Order: sequence, then C-alpha cells, then structure tokens
Amino acid sequence: MDKIRTTGEIIIEYLERNGKTQKQIAEECGKSQPFINKIVKNKTNPPEDFLSYFTEKYNVTDQDLSDIYSYEEYRKISPDWKRKIFDLMEENKKLQEQVDELKDLERFKEAFTMIALENFGKKKEK
Repeated sequence: MDKIRTTGEIIIEYLERNGKTQKQIAEECGKSQPFINKIVKNKTNPPEDFLSYFTEKYNVTDQDLSDIYSYEEYRKISPDWKRKIFDLMEENKKLQEQVDELKDLERFKEAFTMIALENFGKKKEK
C-alpha cells in the first residue's frame, strides 16, 4: 500500500502549482501565516472553513479531496491501532510477494512442462 499523502503535502503541491506562498493564502482566507504553517506541517487539523475555501479556490481534484479526508481520518486513529495497521500492511506486502513468487513458479512449471512435452514428442518420432 502506498504511503498516505498528508494534507500539508497536498496544500504545498497546490500552492507551488499556483505560485502562491503560505503568507498569501493566509491573507486570502483570513487566517494567520503561523496557523497555515501549522496546517502545512500537519501539527494541527485544518478547520472546515479553511478546507472549504482552499478546495474551492484551488479546484482541488476529487482524488486529492479523498486523500485529505483519508489522512485526517487516519490522524484520529490511536497510535496502537496505527501500529497494528502498519504491521498488517507489512504482512500483506510479504504475502503478496509470496503470491508473486508462486505465480513465477507456476509460469516456470508451465514452461518446463511445454519443453518436456516437446522433447517427449521428438523422442517418440525417432
């Protein structure tokens, strides 16, 4: 599973794309620059009015909105559960690697069987 994009990362992408600074967006939406900095550094949750302003002003895509929502929900999870989720993701990754290895072995088996059948057919012809 991919790393979860943070709200701050998404905001920075949009600011850079639009040639804006944190100070400019703070002035635009009526927040202080230090407050915007806390949001960008993921030290505080963005208030609903800021998210509404930001998403409308910068035409945030549905995927980015989904990522923001996912990240903000993820932040609400306790550290113990985050550890469990991380462990499960790692276990899933290892299992997927094993599945991929089995698929490789299956392809090898099929190729080997085809070669063996071809050789067996040639021996019968002789």
